[in-house]
Amino acid sequence: MSNIHNISIVLTFLALWMSNFFDKRMETTVALILIFSIGIIHGSNDIQIIQKVQTRQKSFLRLLGVYVVTVILAAILFYVLPQLALAIFILISAYHFGEQHFHGLKINSPADKTLFFGCYGLTLLLMLLYCHWQMAAEVIEQISGLKMESDYFLYGFVGSSVAMLLLGFYLVYSRVLKSWYKELFYLLVLFIIFKSASLIWGFAIYFVIWHSLPSMLDQVKFLNGAISKKSIWSYVKSSLVYWLMAMAGMAVFFYVFKDQDQLFLTLFFTFLAAITFPHVLVMHKLFDH
Repeated sequence: MSNIHNISIVLTFLALWMSNFFDKRMETTVALILIFSIGIIHGSNDIQIIQKVQTRQKSFLRLLGVYVVTVILAAILFYVLPQLALAIFILISAYHFGEQHFHGLKINSPADKTLFFGCYGLTLLLMLLYCHWQMAAEVIEQISGLKMESDYFLYGFVGSSVAMLLLGFYLVYSRVLKSWYKELFYLLVLFIIFKSASLIWGFAIYFVIWHSLPSMLDQVKFLNGAISKKSIWSYVKSSLVYWLMAMAGMAVFFYVFKDQDQLFLTLFFTFLAAITFPHVLVMHKLFDH
C-alpha cells in the first residue's frame, strides 16, 4: 500500500471521527472550507500546466481568457440545457476521478483506458449518491428538473460496479492491474465513509483527501520536477491569489444562502461543475504529456 493511500485512509477516518463533534451547520461549513481551499488550490495552477504542456506558447492573459470563457460557457449550459449539462458533468467528472487514481497504469488501448477510468469514477459518484439518494434526488431535481427514485441510483451504482469489475478483471488478466485487492479495499473504505457521513461531508472527504491531495502532488512534481518542501511551497504561493478569491467568494456565497440549505447545495454543485470542465481537460493533457 503506497504512502499516499496510507495517509488517505488515516485522514479519512480522522475526518469521520471529527464529524461527531460537529452539528449540521458546522459540518457543512468545514466541508466547504476544505473544498474551497484545498479543492480549489488543486485546480489553481491549470494555466501554468497548460503553458508547460502546449507546444505553441500563448500569453498568460490569453490562456486565462480562454479558461474563464470555458467556465462561463459551462455555467450557461447549466442554465440553458441543465439535463445535458448535468449528464456531461457526471461523465467527465467520473473519467477525471478514475484518471487521477489510475493514471500510472500502462493501458495501451485508449478505449480500455477511457472505459475503465469512467466506470471507476462513475461507481464512486453513484455510490455516494445512492447512500444519500433522497438529498441527491432533490439537488438533481432543482438543477435539471428530473425526478429520480432510489432505484435509479441503485441500478446505476450496480451497473457501473459490474462494468468496472469486468474491466478490472480484464486488466488483472492482462497483468496491467496488479494490486486489485487493494483497490477493492479502498472502495470498501469509501463505501463505509459515504454510508456513515452526510452527503456534503462524504463528498468533501473523497474530493479533498482522495482526489485533490494526490492531484496536487502530481502537479507539484510535473511543474517543479520533484516533491519537496520548497516545491510544495512554490506551488501554494502560485495558487494564493486564486485561493483568496475562492475563499472570499465562498464567504459571500455562504452568507447569502445561509438559510436556504437545499438551494445552497444546488448552486454550490452547479458552480463546482462549471469550474470542473476546463480543469479536467488540463489534467488530461498533463497525464498524456
